[in-house]
Amino acid sequence: MRSLFKSIFVFVFFFAVAEMALRMAGYKPGKIAYSPWNKEVEHLSAHYGFNADSNGIFKVDANSKHWIDSVIQQHKNDTDYKADRNIPDSLVYEVYSLGYESLRLMNSQTHNELTACYQQIKAEVNGENDFHEAVKNYVEHPVNSDGFRSVEFKQYRSAKKKILLIGDSFTWGHSASDITNSFSDILLSKEYAVYNAGISGADPAQYAAIAEKYIPLLQPDVVIVNFYLGNDVQYFERKAEPYKPIFFATNAGNLIACPYTTYFSDAKAAYDFMAKNSHLSHADVFKTVWSKTSITTLLWMTFRKFGWVWDCPEEYKEYFSSELSREQMEPTANLLMKQIETLCAKNNSRFILAIIPERKTLRLSKVSEYKNLFPQQNYFYPASLSIRDYRSDDGHFNDEGQITYSKFLIELLEKNH
Repeated sequence: MRSLFKSIFVFVFFFAVAEMALRMAGYKPGKIAYSPWNKEVEHLSAHYGFNADSNGIFKVDANSKHWIDSVIQQHKNDTDYKADRNIPDSLVYEVYSLGYESLRLMNSQTHNELTACYQQIKAEVNGENDFHEAVKNYVEHPVNSDGFRSVEFKQYRSAKKKILLIGDSFTWGHSASDITNSFSDILLSKEYAVYNAGISGADPAQYAAIAEKYIPLLQPDVVIVNFYLGNDVQYFERKAEPYKPIFFATNAGNLIACPYTTYFSDAKAAYDFMAKNSHLSHADVFKTVWSKTSITTLLWMTFRKFGWVWDCPEEYKEYFSSELSREQMEPTANLLMKQIETLCAKNNSRFILAIIPERKTLRLSKVSEYKNLFPQQNYFYPASLSIRDYRSDDGHFNDEGQITYSKFLIELLEKNH
């Protein structure tokens, strides 16, 4: 009996220590989903910077472009301008900081290949090179009239090649120490007319919508889809719909507007879905007990990862039943990439499907890890990339990664068909 009490005491002691350690590490009882991109807030409020157009293409909104241009015009001679001086909390920093990034480059506070290119163009006398004028205009007006971080979407007779870049936050330039260190801007500085249609949060449905609208319009020499293995592999079909955003920008983070196939009506609905599905439901006594400690909650998360348990709030059971029934055997990207390739062939554009691997703990992901992904599609994998080319906090390219990936793309561009 004495040994039994001793064993119980030891178990309770170590359980309490482990529970305290988990809570100090940020694990909360009953919370089963953690995201670096979202958080729960007391009062939800909208942030502004992006919208979707009549084609369902997600982009920077016109008001944001105007705000950025006005900031650059107002402070173009202010070498002490700080990004956070005039940016309200209700604005998407990733968008509105573009003015600060441009001002730094214009005043030679940023030292990279685009800086050198810009200064050289400014020193030109005649101004007859239409592409150089476009690069200068891009630096001083970093969002074009179509809502992308790019030169204007029009023809340039003086450029080496016309390249349409399609992709997500990697192609946008997210997490470069200065956004003009991004691989798209490196390519631009190499005399390629880079139409950068990369936008944060984009997915294959967005890629296809962009291709359908802009390939016939621009007639690019090359179309590069930068396909990210982290979240571009989707087995549910989202269709780009007029004025339906990919995400709602809020003080709780960027809330996915269409997690499976159906759009939420507004940011509040998307937030409720995120928040309620981040916690173990109290549908019965069994689940209530499991949600009382961080240890049992972590065990539940482990069991769920292996598919041994399943849980969702009562109000979303019908939603999940309907949505999960629409899961496809093949990723939606298989068909969409073929559609883009066909569109390229019709417009005499070379198609390149470039893979951006996901940064795992000690390695990079491979296409072969994903069920039925690209069994009959030609793609190019950047073997020169390593985990050292990624940021450990958000998984995007660091500055070295931007350079490495730009070299990979340049090699592809310089190869024959």
